[in-house]
Amino acid sequence: DPRNTVLITGCQAADTLGRKLVEKWPEVRVFGEPVRVRAEISSLDELSGHADQSELLRWIEPLAPSLKRVFLVHGEPEQSAALAAILRQTHGVDVIVPTPGQSFELG
Repeated sequence: DPRNTVLITGCQAADTLGRKLVEKWPEVRVFGEPVRVRAEISSLDELSGHADQSELLRWIEPLAPSLKRVFLVHGEPEQSAALAAILRQTHGVDVIVPTPGQSFELG
């Protein structure tokens, strides 16, 4: 209904329903069924439960001397690669950005 507004908060990952709504797709799939988007879609990118790069770097700073390996398993590929490069350069730590389904032996 065009009289309704759907308010999306935070970052929406690629290929998700939220991202498609933010990108103003005219039709989306909900539980496999096509649904025409008639509501107004608005977004508030300022509200996110995720830390940005500078916040993550500030958080890891006191831990860095004792780190041997860091796995970056959440985030967009480009941003994960950029954060990995910074961690390698500034802290000399081994950083792995796994691909989906990839596994590692720890210990």
